[in-house]
Amino acid sequence: MRKGKDIIGKPVIAYDSGEKVDNVIDLIFDQNDNRLLGFLVKEGGLFGGAKVLPLYLVKAIGVDAIIIPDREAIAPSKNYADMHNILHNNNILNGTRIMTTDGRNLGKLIDFYFDETSGIIEGYETSGGLFADAYSGRSFVPAPKTLKIGRDVAFVPVETVALMEEQVGGLKAAMQTAGSKIQETAQVAGTKIQETAQIAGTKIQETAQIAGTKLQETAQVTGEKLQSAGQTANSRLTDAIVDRSAQKQFVVGKVAQQTVIDSDANLFAKAGT
Repeated sequence: MRKGKDIIGKPVIAYDSGEKVDNVIDLIFDQNDNRLLGFLVKEGGLFGGAKVLPLYLVKAIGVDAIIIPDREAIAPSKNYADMHNILHNNNILNGTRIMTTDGRNLGKLIDFYFDETSGIIEGYETSGGLFADAYSGRSFVPAPKTLKIGRDVAFVPVETVALMEEQVGGLKAAMQTAGSKIQETAQVAGTKIQETAQIAGTKIQETAQIAGTKLQETAQVTGEKLQSAGQTANSRLTDAIVDRSAQKQFVVGKVAQQTVIDSDANLFAKAGT
């Protein structure tokens, strides 16, 4: 199913040569058969008539372009009486008001959806009306076979309203279900995040306490080792510079200013002795 206005402006590319032939200017719609006949690619003027592209000659309708077998697929509108008459009568579908046969307004027609193979219209997009969407102000009107299009108003049977009510109800239910699912997911996610944060906080606190204890123990051991290493280094440095006998002569008769511990952690002299 294709949307009519999405086709307008698309380039028309010839498959045999790969060249751009033209652009779609407008859609040619048969109001009697409720069917898309083809596309207008060149408007008529003083120097030539309009040129059209029949839908049945289209090879493919892509996202970015319409593909035709060759440039001969585009021909003067006079070669196709049905499309020529529609262009001549200047039938304008856009803006036509759609109403039910019992007088209920379904909005103004602004676009239509069609089958790209047969051209059959499958539905209309309207602005305003009984079932206009609260956000876009638009609604989709299924295309009944009994559609009767007049100069200002297109009439559809009363049964169309039931189809639209079913469509809107289904959409609302889907939106409500989706909303509930989103809310539930958000609540579960919030709870999980909170639990994870609490567990992480506890783990961090425990790790910090363990790390603090380890750090304190390491610092004490390291201090002791540094003190011992310093004393050993000082003894070795003294031995290397001053002979042991000279050291003995130096200390004999002296008073110790502080307690002296040897390198083996034995008391050598108390302060004041």
